[in-house]
Order: sequence, then structure tokens, then C-alpha cells
Amino acid sequence: MWSDIILLMLKLVLPMALGLLSRLFRLVPENGSEVLRTFVVRVCMPLLVFQNLYDAKVDSLPQFFPAAAAFVVLTLLYTITGVAAARLFFNDRKLKNAYFIAVFMGNYGFLGWGVMHSFYGPEAFTRSVFFSIPFWPVFLTVGFVALLGMNNCNKPGIGAMWRMVVVNAAAPVLAAALGVVFNLGGVGVPGPLAEVIRGFASMAVPLILFTVGLGLSFKMKPGQWKMLGLAAIHRLILGFALGLVTWKLISFLLPVDAFTARVILMEAVMPTAAMSPFFTLYFETEKEMLDTVIAGTTILAIATLVLWYPVVEWLL
Repeated sequence: MWSDIILLMLKLVLPMALGLLSRLFRLVPENGSEVLRTFVVRVCMPLLVFQNLYDAKVDSLPQFFPAAAAFVVLTLLYTITGVAAARLFFNDRKLKNAYFIAVFMGNYGFLGWGVMHSFYGPEAFTRSVFFSIPFWPVFLTVGFVALLGMNNCNKPGIGAMWRMVVVNAAAPVLAAALGVVFNLGGVGVPGPLAEVIRGFASMAVPLILFTVGLGLSFKMKPGQWKMLGLAAIHRLILGFALGLVTWKLISFLLPVDAFTARVILMEAVMPTAAMSPFFTLYFETEKEMLDTVIAGTTILAIATLVLWYPVVEWLL
């Protein structure tokens, strides 16, 4: 068991470490992380999604509905607990906003996809794609509504919100739709094109983890430890309880197979999403504090995700 756990940790750590070393030794340009992230999100990941769903077993496709429903339920649970904890532990409005943003949404579709593919293989990756398909509409809609309520305001931003949905969700959603259509329709992909798709798709997971490493920082100020500690406990530990509630609730309503259950439980304990600072464009918050939580929870998640693995296997 422990040898398997060590191998899982190495799958996460080695690409991240390579990314971190590349930044420290300036092997990539200063804006390399953002450029590479854009490339992965808009090119490699959609092709990986297409390849995975094109090759997916037909009997896995009905799991789309419980997986997507689980995402919505988990998001609502994190919203409720995030608002409650922000009001309980912080008095300053900027700190409340920062804490809520930090715990509200996990890194489900970027790091989450990489982890699920590394830990459980293509079958679980298919379910993690299903799980995160509603990410942008739910992330932005629920996040805006919660923050407007917390700040007692009615700030504009609907147009920007939907532009973000289209820009970030269009490619993976279209790739997923094409993958399913080609799969069910028995449509073949020409040899040279299939080779190109496989090549870019195979780069996606290593590049995801490499890019996470590029963005890691160990610089933290003493005043940031309280928020980092609370957010880490909320997302990386208590999040498992939220995942359990989500899994049991969805299982009561819809059929959930073992791979979907693994995805729900492991995605529930992902670190803070890297795109969470989007909300700082519309609401006053402690941006530096939020950046610290993103980096800190990502570093800590390397250990906690591996430690949750045997728990999930024991439950299933």
C-alpha cells in the first residue's frame, strides 16, 4: 500500500518540482506560467477531453448526469460553509471576501484532472470531465450571487461574467460534445489528425502539473498564516466531509458508479482554484492574501491528496 502511495506522490511531485526548478533557474520567461497555462487550457486539455471521450466506453456516458449534479451540490455546500466561516472568523470585509473566494472553489478542472488521471487512469478522468463541465457557469453565477449578498451591493459585471464563461468553457465543452458524438456515431478520425490529437493530449497532464509547479511560491508573511491555516483545513480536510455528503445525496437520487464516487470524494479536497482571483476585479479583497492561500493549499495538497487516497479506496 505505502509503495503505491509513494508512487502516486512522485507522479504529482516530480512534474511540479520540474516546473518549480524551471522558474527558480529562469528556464522559462517571466510570463511563461501564464502563456503555458493558456496553451494547456485552450489546446492540450480540449484535445485530451476529445480523445478521452472518443475512446470512452459507451456505458460510462450515463455517468455524466450524476457527476455534473455532484459538482453543483458540492459547490453549494462550499458556498454555504464558506460564507458562514468567513463571517465567523473575520471582521474586516476584505478579509471576509478573501476567505470566501479562497475556499469557495477548488482546482477541479486543472489540477483535479491531472490528479484523477494520474491516480485512477482514463476511466476516472472521463468522470472528472463530466464533473467539471458545469465549472464556469456555476463558478461565476454562484460566486457572484454569494459575494453580492456578503457585500450588500449590486455591482455590474454580468456581461464580463458571461464573456468569461464563453472564453473558458467553449473549447472543452465543444471538445466533449464532439468526442461523444464521434464515439456514439462511430465516426473515424483520419490517421494523421488522430496522431496529432494523441500527441497533444498526451502532453496535457504532465504540463498541467508542470504549470502548477511554475506558479508555486514559498514566500508567506506571518499575518497570512491564520487565513492559510483555516482555508487549508476547510478545503483539504473538512472538504472530505462535504464530498461524502455530496456522494451520498447524489447516490440516493441517481446511479453513481465507483469511478464517479472516487472523483466526487477526491475533487472535494482539491486546493483553491488558481482562477479564484477573478472575483477580485469586482469586489474589494486582500489579493496578496488570496495568492498566498492558492500557493499554500496547492503545496499542502500534494501530501493530503495522497493521504486521502487509501481512505477513498477503503470506502469503496
